[in-house]
Amino acid sequence: MRILEKSRDHLHAKIEVWASGGWFRCETISLSFPNRVDIRYYQGVVIGESWWDLEELENGGTKVSYSIALEPHGRVMGFVAKMINISTLHSFQFQRVLKRLHRHLDSLYLKEPK
Repeated sequence: MRILEKSRDHLHAKIEVWASGGWFRCETISLSFPNRVDIRYYQGVVIGESWWDLEELENGGTKVSYSIALEPHGRVMGFVAKMINISTLHSFQFQRVLKRLHRHLDSLYLKEPK
């Protein structure tokens, strides 16, 4: 992942991501802190939008939901999408991202003073 643009309020921050299926660029288009983040995929192998919904739970935890509305972009990806279910591929790749996030959050929790 490479940060392309930053902003103080995190709106319109842009990143570039390289994954095994290709690369894409996306930006935050809306922030409703602390409940929602909307992202626009504007260049690369997919285009469209995604959003994260966060809900505080009574037990102090947080329920995180991630939704996508993406389309294959470009001739190569259009061809690949005819042979491979892109949603399944994305879900598989995203499981790795979520596992890394979980490990990172666990490491932060373990570092907190008791």
